[in-house]
Amino acid sequence: MANFITKVIDKSIDRIARKSQSINFYPANKKVFSLFGGVLSNREYADLETLIKYFECHPLVFEVIDNVSQNVSHIPLKITTSRDSEKALANSRILEMLPADIRYQVVASIESCGNAFLYFRKGIGMGEEVEFWYAPNVTITTSTVTGEVTKYCYYDEHTGTYDVQGEDLQYVLHLKNPQISQHYCVDLGFSKLQGMMDVVESSKEKFIAEKSIFKNKGVSGLIVSKTDIPLLEPDRKAQQADFDERIGGAQKFGGVALTSNDVNFLPIGMSPTDLKMLEGIVSDLRRLCSAYNLSSVLFNDVANSKFDNMEEAEKQAYINCYIPTAEKIYPKIFEWLSELLNIDEIPNVDKTKIEVIKSSTNVVAMALKDFDIQVQRDLVSQMTTDEARELLTLGALPQGQTVIGKNGNTQSNGEGSEEGN
Repeated sequence: MANFITKVIDKSIDRIARKSQSINFYPANKKVFSLFGGVLSNREYADLETLIKYFECHPLVFEVIDNVSQNVSHIPLKITTSRDSEKALANSRILEMLPADIRYQVVASIESCGNAFLYFRKGIGMGEEVEFWYAPNVTITTSTVTGEVTKYCYYDEHTGTYDVQGEDLQYVLHLKNPQISQHYCVDLGFSKLQGMMDVVESSKEKFIAEKSIFKNKGVSGLIVSKTDIPLLEPDRKAQQADFDERIGGAQKFGGVALTSNDVNFLPIGMSPTDLKMLEGIVSDLRRLCSAYNLSSVLFNDVANSKFDNMEEAEKQAYINCYIPTAEKIYPKIFEWLSELLNIDEIPNVDKTKIEVIKSSTNVVAMALKDFDIQVQRDLVSQMTTDEARELLTLGALPQGQTVIGKNGNTQSNGEGSEEGN
């Protein structure tokens, strides 16, 4: 009885006080808050825009996340149904609503700030469409009692503020990375850039230093007379003009000019320690790639690459990064849209259409490669035409088609063979 009365009182208080809390991803005054959040007047903020800005402005972050987004957004998908997981649909209604640019935006948003938002808009006369929401412009309001989302507020600089609440909440999909701790009143996704922030900021400072060096670099050295007799101004100008004429120009870059005068050359440049710090950019690239399960070989890391490991790096990128990312994102989007559209579509990564991993997805091919070449020939010679073609992912021969056999013989697809002349 006491528990029942307590629940009634709590519900009454909730109705009267309208207990709720909001989280906005972009504070109006960033100086008040830390990089990833802060509290002011019972409102919590997560500065996701800073993370996205790193993707847009940081060379290494852009290279890595753009590589992931491009490959995941164009990864081949085989659309099936829950009733038949083998037969692919000829046309997918959901894929038509998810062009490559929206898929790129979703992947880039999740990989940079850990969160992405999609909005299903019911068109009037033009059908339905899926709209990508820029995460920093979203405000989420939740109930302090249940923790459930009660309202999404999206700000667009062209159309203004748009509120989604009540039954319309089903039209918003919040995609997010998993995380261990919960810092905010809303379940936000964890960004890999947060864990790599020291590497990101350190490499950013190195790029700034490198830019400053080339922008402000002056002369490379000084010519110093070895005598105690000072050089008069007219003579200095004459020698400077002669010196510039002999060593100036890009074609003389890296060369050494000799003079008959008794002088010393005093170089002006970066110390070995400074140069070593700038070389750390490559090390930062490797660390950032490891966070996204990629090899730095894919990003022209010459010191870490060889002629024979580029294909292996691409294969591992698909196995460890592109495919897992696609299998994490696309099923959630298809499940959400299938329910809204009242259809049945399930996405599957079509690994047979990814050239670099074709052999690793074929069980027979993987078994054959461990045998000696002569054993492989003997085993293949015992296969049927269709089995051999399947091994090479060529598919079965159409009815009535033939293949050229050994010694000029022509073999049909299971209908016997004909001898050639």
